[in-house]
Amino acid sequence: SNVVLDIVVNPSLFIDFDSVAVACADDEELLVSYNITSGSLYSYDASIMLDGALYNELFDLQPEKDALVIPLPSGIEPGRYVLNLSFGESSCGTSSETLPLEIYYSNAILAQRWGDVLAVTNENYNGGYEFVAYQWFKNGVLIEGATSSILYVEEGLDLTARYSVLLTRKSDNLSLMTCDADLVDYSNVEDSRVVVFT
Repeated sequence: SNVVLDIVVNPSLFIDFDSVAVACADDEELLVSYNITSGSLYSYDASIMLDGALYNELFDLQPEKDALVIPLPSGIEPGRYVLNLSFGESSCGTSSETLPLEIYYSNAILAQRWGDVLAVTNENYNGGYEFVAYQWFKNGVLIEGATSSILYVEEGLDLTARYSVLLTRKSDNLSLMTCDADLVDYSNVEDSRVVVFT
């Protein structure tokens, strides 16, 4: 007798990622873009590590077309973490990937004043953080000399640009970026004067 055996060989899973995963401290989800160069991705598990200890863990997540969408725990602190990803490959087992994860400060700690000033709020308004160093950036490029908690732009803020600031935290000397500031157009806001009659 003859026995016919059909063998299906699935290609191994290979995925390209950005070198660092980034989210804002007030984001509800972390988006990790990816590109599959071989194989198929069906599901994945994700764990977030902080200083070698497990911070958060999620199982059986389903990939979106262009990104892995990972829910973030509420109240996650700005800091440097490690993201461990484990990918299911059906009957072929699993593969894994480890990425640095940076949680930036929320742009809620930045305040705009008029059309030409951005400032980092103090510990009474920013969640209790104290900072010892500041460096402002525009469109990801360092602004020379902009090293105080206040950024003043004489010609006015460029509303089409992205402003952020690298902050060094006093408690642990850790330097982290803020997410880009939300800018407001003050050009159509009327100045009002208060006149006091005595």
